[in-house]
Amino acid sequence: MTMTDRDRPRADTESLQRHIARLSLVQQQLIHTRDQLDRELERFAAIHQYNTQAIGMRDAERFAEMTAETLIDLFELELAAFWLFDAEGALAAQPAALVGLDRVLLEALLARLIEAGLELPASAAPDCRSLRWSRDPDQDKASGLLSQVAATLCCGAGGQPLALLAGGVTQARAEFYTGLQESQMGSLIVLGQQVGAILQNRQDRMTIESQVEQLSIEQERLKLALDGSDAGLWDWNLRTAEVFFSARWKAQVGYRPDEIRDTFASWEALVHPEDLERSRALVRRYLAGEQADYENIHRLRHKEGHYVWILARGRAVRNAAGELVRMVGTHVDITERKRAEQALKAAEVAQRRAREEAESASRAKSEFIATISHEIRTPMNGVLGMLDLLRDTQPTEQQRELLDVALQSGQDLLELINDVLDLSKIEAGHLALESLSFRVSDILNGVMLAFKGRAESKKIALLGPTGQIPSKCLLGDPGRLRQILTNLIGNAIKFTDQGKVELAVDWRNIPDDAAIELSLSVKDTGIGIDPKIRDQLFQPFAQADASTTRRFGGTGLGLAICRKLIDLMDGRIWAQGRDGGGSEFQVCIPYRLDLSAAPVSVEPPLDEPAPDEPAPDESAPDALRPEDLAPGDQRSLADHDLLLVEDNLVNQAVARGMLKRLGLRVVIASDGAQALERLRDAHYDLVLMDVQMPVMDGYQATIRLRQLEAERGLPKTPVIALTANALSQDREAALAAGMNDFLTKPITREALERVIRRWTLDADGAVH
Repeated sequence: MTMTDRDRPRADTESLQRHIARLSLVQQQLIHTRDQLDRELERFAAIHQYNTQAIGMRDAERFAEMTAETLIDLFELELAAFWLFDAEGALAAQPAALVGLDRVLLEALLARLIEAGLELPASAAPDCRSLRWSRDPDQDKASGLLSQVAATLCCGAGGQPLALLAGGVTQARAEFYTGLQESQMGSLIVLGQQVGAILQNRQDRMTIESQVEQLSIEQERLKLALDGSDAGLWDWNLRTAEVFFSARWKAQVGYRPDEIRDTFASWEALVHPEDLERSRALVRRYLAGEQADYENIHRLRHKEGHYVWILARGRAVRNAAGELVRMVGTHVDITERKRAEQALKAAEVAQRRAREEAESASRAKSEFIATISHEIRTPMNGVLGMLDLLRDTQPTEQQRELLDVALQSGQDLLELINDVLDLSKIEAGHLALESLSFRVSDILNGVMLAFKGRAESKKIALLGPTGQIPSKCLLGDPGRLRQILTNLIGNAIKFTDQGKVELAVDWRNIPDDAAIELSLSVKDTGIGIDPKIRDQLFQPFAQADASTTRRFGGTGLGLAICRKLIDLMDGRIWAQGRDGGGSEFQVCIPYRLDLSAAPVSVEPPLDEPAPDEPAPDESAPDALRPEDLAPGDQRSLADHDLLLVEDNLVNQAVARGMLKRLGLRVVIASDGAQALERLRDAHYDLVLMDVQMPVMDGYQATIRLRQLEAERGLPKTPVIALTANALSQDREAALAAGMNDFLTKPITREALERVIRRWTLDADGAVH
């Protein structure tokens, strides 16, 4: 059946209606799409407006609030929160901004985000940067507080999460808010990107501002440092040869800022001609890497014509490619320092000259003392020797009294010579202390015995030693200890007319050391000490007053020598007493214990005469002690041949007289050359050799003798030096020449006999 003409129009009408319906639907869809596009454009416009406002916003709190509010406005949400992340990707404990949220809703929002797949700590993976969750319409509305949540991570340029922006709609008000649709996720992501970019920008800006501020501070510090140090600044462009000279740099050479061109040539023109080439070379070597630092002391010509001294320091600056581009540094005016250095050098030269002059004066003093000692001792040897010989000629009683006075006067003069010589040696630093093993009791008993006769002659009680005396051997200089005690006890007896003189001893251990401190006390009932002059007692030539010197005699050197000797031993000495009430001198000296070696005898050595005896040899070697001659030793010296080498006729006569009294056969030579002739032709048991003689001195003669004995294979003949010199270097010179012993003039018969017996009768006589 075919459609009738009447049915065809109806079909066309229906078809047209269907087309119109489809077109109407498409139109509606287009309108809806247009509306969506308009809304998206509005969102992007709003995002752009947000971006514009947020970029310039410096208040972090306001920025966070505006970001949360923007999220709500853009996506028709009820509430929003804005969190910041720390550098490790951990969410801050509290949000930076909250809009429409309380604590309960905040916890629900976070819980729902984590349930929906948000990772905390946040992940920077692209698929984890945003999410949306909506409640199923069929789900029980009482099962939660929120009906929708949406969130996006706001990441920095490196993809690291900087913030979390999240929002949502509650169940209670879901019907009033459209919320974020799935189609709007792209806009949410864009917003997150914008917020991340702004946060990154804020961080970068804060970093830059901090760096700028720090740079400003450093520049200010540099300026203050340069101003405070008076340093001038220079900056040399190695490519253009232009140099920036600071105003202070130019002021150092007297110029205003506009008076010097900023070029390398300007600096070269100011450098002193003598410093220019050296300064150029220093710069070249530094830039070539041949030296690690650039430092140059040179002179620059001042505007007024004189030169100033400049200390320049600098360092090279390289670009990113490692190429040298600049050299910067400072100039410091060190003219005053240079002047001070020159003045110091001049002072050092003057000081050196003064020291040399002082040393020369000291040498001259030592030589003078040695000469005076020699010149006085030589005639004193004749005087005392002849007087001693004269006493053996059976003089009358009156003659003996006169001889005793003359001998005592000679001994007093010799004591003065010895004191002056000791003081001179100490002050010149030529006195060396020995380190020998000894017993304190030997020293004390010997000194007390020596003064027994003098005390008895004045009817004074000499008591001691009392107290605790160390039983162990000590290491030290026993001779100098004896000298100190001799001076103290001698003074006590001298200044005491009645009563007593007492020596007391004590000691104590020194902790943590094999040593003791020896304490000595010499107390008397004499004239006492005036408190006003107590501190002067230990000064050379010091006594109470002139009347004391007239009454008791003496030079006042004894206590000064004691003080200096005790100082050398690291000890102490002090005095106490009152005028007319007696006095007490106390001494403390540290000594090390000798726990191994047996002690040597410490009877008075030849260079320390006992107070009531004629002075023996003043400076004999330390190993030579009078104990070598035992008390009552009557062994005969007869049948011994002795060669006396002496150029002075008086001394020849004195020595010959003493030697003949000892039963010796004596042959005399007047100089060293004659002595060698005698020694070539005959054997002698002993040689007494003067040191200073014409033709050939005693040193040279002894050296020749030792050579002769070595050539002939002969045993060594003992040679005893005779000299008026009493310094330690003279003793050392004698022993170095090959001499065996040493006697200092004036020579006493006792000292002469001791040394002869030592080297002729004792089989083991030797210098140790």
